[in-house]
Amino acid sequence: TRPLTRCGRRPCPTGAHPVRSVSGVFPVPVNLSPSRVDSFLTCPLAFRFSSIEKLPEPPSPHTTKGSLVHRALELLFALPAAERTLEAADAAYAQAADEYRTHADFTGLGLDEAAADEFFADGLLLTRKYFDIEDPAAIEAVGLEVWLEAPIGDVTIRGIIDRLERAPDGALVVSDYKTGKPPAPGYGAERMGNMGALFMRADNKRVAQAGAMGGWD
Repeated sequence: TRPLTRCGRRPCPTGAHPVRSVSGVFPVPVNLSPSRVDSFLTCPLAFRFSSIEKLPEPPSPHTTKGSLVHRALELLFALPAAERTLEAADAAYAQAADEYRTHADFTGLGLDEAAADEFFADGLLLTRKYFDIEDPAAIEAVGLEVWLEAPIGDVTIRGIIDRLERAPDGALVVSDYKTGKPPAPGYGAERMGNMGALFMRADNKRVAQAGAMGGWD
């Protein structure tokens, strides 16, 4: 079995990609996420395995835990700003954990009871540590899980913004959740730049509406 490099925190959101054939060998996807583009640029072989040959990729504890914490934060930010307390985060995490106990990404890990308990305890710790980074009650979120797409030639680039917020000066800020170790300075800037370019190309009109209306429809 050839090893795979996971491209992004979660699969491309469309699930099944429309494809076009090339030379009658492998179908080539015409929908790509920014992380898949990065994979092509940094490791073409990993891109081929995941996006061209579509070899199955088993879930990993790190990526599944990241998705779990991401879901907890999504639930937290669905609350009014004043209600985004540590206790509310615990409740949001409990709901997310209940959802993930039967999710294929978790059941596919094959954890025994002790390992599962450690997995969920670590996820709760990560969720709580988010409060060391910023105060969620001070964030003016105008969009959660914002879906964007833009045609570029024969390919459609698609992506999801974890959180869109308005800064005190009125600027719109894109936040991308990460649960791994802190990256080195400058790491990920190109990827975020790619997402920012997609953001601006795909939905300038919707961005303006979000800024003016205080929300994302």
